[in-house]
Amino acid sequence: MTLSIITNASCFDDAIPPSGEPRHLGTPDLSDPTVFYDCPGKAQGCLHAAQELQKLVAPQDFMPIIRSERTAEIAALLKAHSAEYLMALESASQQAQAKSLPNSPAFVPLGLEAAISAGTFSAALKAVGASYSAIDAAMLRPEDTAFALVWPPGHHAEREQAMGFCYLSNAALAALYARDHSVQLTPTRNNRVAVIDIDHHRGNGTASVLAGEPDTLFIDLLYRSPYDHNRKRYTDGVYNEALDRFSKGTKEYPYTHEDVEQHLTAHQITSAPNIVSLEFEGVQKPETILERFLTEALPKLRAFRPDVILWSVGLDSALGDPLGGLGNLPSSFYTMIRGVRIAFPAARHVGVLEGGYDKDRWSSCLKSTLLGFHDEANGQAYRSSLFERYRARFIENPT
Repeated sequence: MTLSIITNASCFDDAIPPSGEPRHLGTPDLSDPTVFYDCPGKAQGCLHAAQELQKLVAPQDFMPIIRSERTAEIAALLKAHSAEYLMALESASQQAQAKSLPNSPAFVPLGLEAAISAGTFSAALKAVGASYSAIDAAMLRPEDTAFALVWPPGHHAEREQAMGFCYLSNAALAALYARDHSVQLTPTRNNRVAVIDIDHHRGNGTASVLAGEPDTLFIDLLYRSPYDHNRKRYTDGVYNEALDRFSKGTKEYPYTHEDVEQHLTAHQITSAPNIVSLEFEGVQKPETILERFLTEALPKLRAFRPDVILWSVGLDSALGDPLGGLGNLPSSFYTMIRGVRIAFPAARHVGVLEGGYDKDRWSSCLKSTLLGFHDEANGQAYRSSLFERYRARFIENPT
């Protein structure tokens, strides 16, 4: 089998200014601490990690990295976003273009924590295009898997709103594309598509798009910040005794409660029968996450009987990520992905990159993620004690 890694890599190239310092499209001036920004260097760092892994695999285990220039058409985006929102997104990019100076990009606010530069709209369109190509790769070659290594991410982008560095709902759009694909895996019906989000933060954008959509299931593993209901404040920041308050923000996103001290407003969360949320309050042990995945998520997947399984992979759910840190180890990513491939050998398996804010974890966790897609489901190419401990649990009737 072959794992195809598909990137909208020309957008990564555009994000590097002549000085050579990493600056992503959509990233405000890092000298201003009051603005929000996606992590500089993430896209290039993840691409570099994939290239390193490509060199390590055996020659017969081909792992191509494909640079995609595919751009999603506006008509296809209307499955997830309104025409008014798409026009606002394009207009904001045009405004940023008009305000930009050589080597000094301008940024236009749109939505929550989602500034836009001249190239953001184009980069987002190509991120969706690369996600579509990853679906095609898996649908057209039954033995193969695919991973869309894209920037910007998408799982916070709601139907009418950019949020959290996300502008278009990459995973949700890819899921709808897979559901309606010309390759029908069961001729009598549409493809059933399950999306599994293992980013640290809530996939609110994916939920807003897929809520109530036929033949889709969304399983979201996410972090909930501890909250003091009496004092109406989050308690997972850094406590300052002199001020009697927590600072440096909270690791929940979007926020389900208001916090006046940190100026945080509660965001309405979408719910629907086809949405399953596994919420973890505070940092977890990796075994706790896997146990709940096996006892709560896996039965839902079995009952749904997916034809396509699409992973929203946020590397920020790795233990120690500065903006996340739910509690996953590198081997956790591998164990969940490869375990689900064992549980559903006939399904097509695809991944899409989401968050991640630590360069060491870009390397270790992305590599183990890709190996989860790359290894033969019943092979022994990558040895993980965590995987071996849980492997039998993914088999429906282990003997």
